[in-house]
Amino acid sequence: MENIVDYRVRRLTASECWKLMGFTSDDYNKAKSVNSNTQLYKQAGNSIVVDVLCHLMKDLFSEYIQGGSPENFTQPELKR
Repeated sequence: MENIVDYRVRRLTASECWKLMGFTSDDYNKAKSVNSNTQLYKQAGNSIVVDVLCHLMKDLFSEYIQGGSPENFTQPELKR
């Protein structure tokens, strides 16, 4: 059996959490200037990835969107 004692789990940084959720470094830096590190983790955890939401909605409502084909669904432009 392999010795597991030598392995360690690294905690993600707040910046990495924000990037995983689809935010830019600029978004993170703006939030970092007015929030504590704890709040940054909470905000990342309470967000949803826009691309994932769009794919979920595309699959759920494909029969109602422009003739029923999921390929006809276009993601809305985000204003940053």
